Amino acid sequence: FFSSRRRHTRYWRDWSSDVCSSDLKIPEKKLFYETNERIHVNRLHDLLEPIRFDAFLDRMSKLKMKGGLTVLLYGTPGTGKTESVYQLARLSCRHVLAADASTVRSKWVGETEKNIRNLFQDYKKACETFDEVPILLFNEADAILGKRRPVIDRVEQMENTLQNLLLQELENFEGIFIATTNLEDNLDPAFDRRILYKVRFTPPSDSMRISIWNDKIPNISIELIESVNTDFKLTGGQIDNIRKKIEVDRLLNPEMNVEEYYLRNLAEEELSLRTKETRTPIGFLIN
Repeated sequence: FFSSRRRHTRYWRDWSSDVCSSDLKIPEKKLFYETNERIHVNRLHDLLEPIRFDAFLDRMSKLKMKGGLTVLLYGTPGTGKTESVYQLARLSCRHVLAADASTVRSKWVGETEKNIRNLFQDYKKACETFDEVPILLFNEADAILGKRRPVIDRVEQMENTLQNLLLQELENFEGIFIATTNLEDNLDPAFDRRILYKVRFTPPSDSMRISIWNDKIPNISIELIESVNTDFKLTGGQIDNIRKKIEVDRLLNPEMNVEEYYLRNLAEEELSLRTKETRTPIGFLIN
């Protein structure tokens, strides 16, 4: 695997856990889950523990079943789907091989299908090379795992050929495949049967958002947090962005205080692209 690393990086980027030897480390990050999400993520965490995953493979082999663990994380943007994959990898000491849709897809006839075959072949080699079975991640999977279309021209025919190839690869897949998407309706229904676990990520509840605010920006008053939290239904990813902007402004102005109008402006900014208004009024609730 390492001897042919350049070939692999055509299709994915290799991240490893912080307890494995690699130039790219997965930093630890605290994540917040609603009850149903936590149940599913905890199951995946337990199953991906090396001893249990080896037992899973052994059991599947004895039952003459494919030893493939296939997972789809779907739902609202900014709710921690992709980061969950990396944290699961970190905790189980696994590499994440993240497929790059921009390099998998090609404008040349037949080249995309060749890339897909090479990607899965290289993943099989990686499984034989690493101490623990790596995770093959299709982030924003709708860019690759799209719907098959009625064949009108060569473009639709090529697209359907690609989807059929992916369906075949997942049918025979052995290893750990995790896909994430914000647009689950764009996935072909034929993929449903090939995905073992489907985990829906929802926007955080009011109480969870307060926990996220307190974790990300601990040095502001609970009264201010509750006021902004009531009027702005943000995701964890959006609150992460606000935290980063605050740190940038503190770098530029060390004497800056986080006042209410300032925090509200940042929250409005995070929601502005999701509305038809040029400015999000205070108190606007995003669906």
